[in-house]
Amino acid sequence: MRWSDLLVTLTLTTGVAVAAAVTLDIPALLAETKQVTGRATCRTVDLAMLAYVAEYDRLPVEAADVQQYVRGDVSEYRIVNGRAAGPGCTPTPPR
Repeated sequence: MRWSDLLVTLTLTTGVAVAAAVTLDIPALLAETKQVTGRATCRTVDLAMLAYVAEYDRLPVEAADVQQYVRGDVSEYRIVNGRAAGPGCTPTPPR
């Protein structure tokens, strides 16, 4: 490969990358990412419940009881039949 070919290839690649970055709304993407990462997942709440049981030897009564074990927001979750219920959780079958 000649230097001129390499230079043309790098110029085109850089141009495409810059064009893609310009068309993306980076601040909006970052804001949405921060919003999503601030929320807990159902699995995280379930695992936090296990940590709560290990520490206190009883089931948590409400999702706020496990907040200390979770970095995200658990306000959208509740505890139903000993399992987390809320966004992304599979429904708990009745006992």
